[in-house]
Amino acid sequence: MVQIKQAEEFSKNKEKGGFLNLIRGNKPTSSANSNLIYYKMHPEEIYTSILLKYSSFPKPRNAENFEKELEGLTKSTSALSIVASRPID
Repeated sequence: MVQIKQAEEFSKNKEKGGFLNLIRGNKPTSSANSNLIYYKMHPEEIYTSILLKYSSFPKPRNAENFEKELEGLTKSTSALSIVASRPID
């Protein structure tokens, strides 16, 4: 619920031109906006973002045998549960 209110306030700030104040770290002018999170940005820093192409990442080391190991663990766990559920004579 708090996040929804914060998102609504953020949208209101953006519409009123308060978005630049928000990213510059300026304090809100009204008490209604005082519960938002403000980030201080360094004026000389260059902030960038990049899109990652996950298809170009190498496969995880455990990806090769994962399916086989999972199948083996499932079978052994099933066998143990069957043995454990038998009544003791």
